[in-house]
Amino acid sequence: MTDSKIIPWKRIFIEAAAVVASILLAFAIDAWWQESQKQEDIHLSLERLSDNLKTTLLDLQTDVGMLEQSWVAAQILINSKQSELARGSAETALAELFDTRIPIVESAEYKSLTSTGMLRDISNANIVASVTSVYEQVPYLQSLSSSSGGAVRDLREMVATSLVYQELGGFESIQPVFTLSDEGRELLMRTDIRAKIVEAAWLMSLQASYYRHTISNIEDAIELIEGELH
Repeated sequence: MTDSKIIPWKRIFIEAAAVVASILLAFAIDAWWQESQKQEDIHLSLERLSDNLKTTLLDLQTDVGMLEQSWVAAQILINSKQSELARGSAETALAELFDTRIPIVESAEYKSLTSTGMLRDISNANIVASVTSVYEQVPYLQSLSSSSGGAVRDLREMVATSLVYQELGGFESIQPVFTLSDEGRELLMRTDIRAKIVEAAWLMSLQASYYRHTISNIEDAIELIEGELH
């Protein structure tokens, strides 16, 4: 009698244990699946982040080249006497000095990671610190660009009356779109205009220096991400 009562309870216990084990296994599989999907999402985000940084890197490298040309152009304008500025050389130098632009920083993936909180899910703390440092530098890059651009606009206004613009139909991107009148050549010798050229050149030199620093940081961040991906 006693044995017949014990056996059903053993069966019930075994069945209950099996149910609990299956539930725990299902939870474990679900947790594993979610973690696997999370890691896959992070992997894809790191790939997009790397692509964004490479786009920004290329743009800043192009900008540095332009800034260095502007520096050389300013030296030509400052160090040459009026009689030494051959026809066309002053125009080319001014055109290069006038060629300014705001840096294009591709930050779509970084903004997505920060807005969703996924940046915290990246396990490699060095990547997080490196990428964050790069994007925290962006406002200063834009501020430098704005300052040098302002100095260049002031310079353009100071010599505007002496610039003779070409017909749009004759525009060629590799040539200045204007020529200088004789009055313009004389203007370039004025102390206030030469001071403005020096100011613009100094700001562009500072801008180029900081760009190079940021470029180095971006290269480091890309290297860290690529190492994590592979």
